[in-house]
Amino acid sequence: MTRPYPFSVKALVAPEALPYLAEYRVDLDPGQNGDPESGNRLQIKLNFKNLEHARDRLLALGGSVEVLNPLPLRLSIRDFAREIVGVYGGGEDG
Repeated sequence: MTRPYPFSVKALVAPEALPYLAEYRVDLDPGQNGDPESGNRLQIKLNFKNLEHARDRLLALGGSVEVLNPLPLRLSIRDFAREIVGVYGGGEDG
């Protein structure tokens, strides 16, 4: 059963990440197949307590989730990702 959290998020989610979001998922068309153009991710609606709760939960899933809206959450996750790349570098090993 989903909780009545007021902060609504629309996102593209890789099928393997869905179990980690079950508590927050509000809707998903049961017949929906992943869109090949989006890496077979599914568009779903999620509800969280607030922006920070959503950001913390979704950041933990890395590239398995792309926030479509709200824009402030999308931008916040992008900023965190840039900070992380700044710490760990641009892809060099070691």
